[in-house]
Amino acid sequence: MTNSEKRHADEAFVGKEFGSRKFELSDKTVGDYFEGLRVDNSWYESESPYEGSIAPSMVIIEAENMQGAGFRNNF
Repeated sequence: MTNSEKRHADEAFVGKEFGSRKFELSDKTVGDYFEGLRVDNSWYESESPYEGSIAPSMVIIEAENMQGAGFRNNF
């Protein structure tokens, strides 16, 4: 049984394929995301261990309305 057979179609899981998309994510959007959640944003404001700027993965759900990128119990 594969991951996609075990999981609900609207829920994210490791290895789920979404295909390719391009979009722009502004500093304001990322800032608003962290302000709303009140979480540490140090990796996103400066260099991360990934040799460059990165964006929080859950922002893509709101930015592109990607069905299946989040969790069904999202709050």
